Amino acid sequence: MAKRHCLLIGVDQYPNVPGADLKGCANDVALMGSLLIDRFGFPEECCRVLVNDEATQAGIRGALDEVLQAVERNDIVVCFYAGHGSRIAHPRRPGQFLESIVPSDSGRGDQPNRDICDREIDRWVQRLNESTPYVTLLFDCCHSGSVTRDVFGEATREIPADLRSLEQMFEDGDLPEILRDLPAAVESTAETPAGYVSGRRRAVTVAACRAEE
Repeated sequence: MAKRHCLLIGVDQYPNVPGADLKGCANDVALMGSLLIDRFGFPEECCRVLVNDEATQAGIRGALDEVLQAVERNDIVVCFYAGHGSRIAHPRRPGQFLESIVPSDSGRGDQPNRDICDREIDRWVQRLNESTPYVTLLFDCCHSGSVTRDVFGEATREIPADLRSLEQMFEDGDLPEILRDLPAAVESTAETPAGYVSGRRRAVTVAACRAEE
């Protein structure tokens, strides 16, 4: 019988981006967890939850890898992210951008960029699809593409695009492998719409609005 796995990520606190803190993302994670467990029968032991300082770049990547290792043939996977979305300057195409989610330890200005870009997420789904087509991604952030304001209009879940070069954005050793191999990655998805997941993947992606918003 197929197992059910979920990864729930919520970030309200961004210590390396002044004025970027949000409200409600951790609560969104709690509500989503209750929905998946109580209504849809996801086992608690198969639900991975990362909130605020747990949701670092390393923490998110580690959890993504744990899901990959746990998933078996035709299992069901749900990944939910609530927090800031952003963009980083495309290293090979001037004036173009890659979409990204923003972990709690990512920064702007003189702080290292630890965003997780759309190509990395697309590669993760590609690897998941080797085991299962039953993948659902839910992004409550901008550039997923989506942008969401809280109910009182106090904050937009967006951090401005990082226009720095790769050398300026990433510390030594932090540059994702997918960006080092970007020309091949871009070519492989050139015929598909912009967004976190290539149209060639077997996955359902739910976002609040479009990639450019």
